[in-house]
Parts: sequence; structure tokens; C-alpha cells
Amino acid sequence: MPTITAEEFESNLAHFTGTEGYARMKYPGVNLLLTDGAAYLCENAKSYWLLDLIASYQVKKLRGCEFQHWVVKTENHTAVVTCDDGDRHILVEQHIGYTDFPLRETHLYVQPTEYPEPGMVVMLTSEY
Repeated sequence: MPTITAEEFESNLAHFTGTEGYARMKYPGVNLLLTDGAAYLCENAKSYWLLDLIASYQVKKLRGCEFQHWVVKTENHTAVVTCDDGDRHILVEQHIGYTDFPLRETHLYVQPTEYPEPGMVVMLTSEY
């Protein structure tokens, strides 16, 4: 993909409003199912580290959590990633010492699903 600006990238993400299929990312103890938009974000922002981070909290800390709102905020090539329960109760906060994540702020929702298979679906907020 040719280099695009952050504004163009955000504009592209806004076009995802549902999914036609799921990309699967299997981790020990958790199966992440990515919507088309979440897969596009991870592939084009080279941010599979974000999925690793999300998956790492699913097995123990967030087990049984019915709804997760993940936020990535970047500044000066560092990031703070938080997860709240949808009512602004922070469940996770992790500082990232260096990242080239292209967006200043992005949001993802994560919630359990049984379809098309048991796991946690990761989606853009526009796909909810």
C-alpha cells in the first residue's frame, strides 16, 4: 500500500460499517476474530502488536468481560493503550515506549461471540 496521510487513513477506516468475514488470530487461551475494519487497521498500520496486547489481557484480567472499549492514544512516537468497560471504568492501562502507529487516537470494541465460532470479536467503533 502506498504511504497515505493519517487523515486519509482515518477516512478509509470510516468506510467500514460491518463485516463480510472474520480474520482469525489464535493465541493461547483466546481466539480473536477481526472484522474487516479491524483487520485493515492492523494490516495497514502494521499494528499486530495491538492484537497481541489485547489478547494478552483476555485470559485472566478480562475473562468474562462482556464489553471492552480499547483506546490507543499516541504522542511523540509513544502510546498509552487503555481498556474500559464502556462506562469509563478503566480496566487496563499500558504505556508503549515506542510506536510508529499512524493515528493520534483510535478506538476498538471487543466483545465475546459464539458466531462464527467462540472467541472475542475485535471491531472498529463504526462496525458496532
